[in-house]
Amino acid sequence: MRLERFEREARAVAALDHPNIVTVHAIEQADGTHFIAMQLVEGQTLGEAIPASGMTLEQIFATTIPLADALSVADGSNREVATYFLGQ
Repeated sequence: MRLERFEREARAVAALDHPNIVTVHAIEQADGTHFIAMQLVEGQTLGEAIPASGMTLEQIFATTIPLADALSVADGSNREVATYFLGQ
């Protein structure tokens, strides 16, 4: 059941086309381990990008607007993907 969900969600993400959503290249298995081969994105994680002192309003908008746009595309394209990311 978990493997089916993993594969279903991976295929759903692979179907998305947006500059702020990684490209999924393949859903694979090696030595009994299932994995998703996806685009390598250089840069910081969100946790690394947020300074301990917090963010200015401009930084918050610059970070969250593209994120919200990507989630909107995921929500409109596939409810299961958006549910996975938003935890609803």
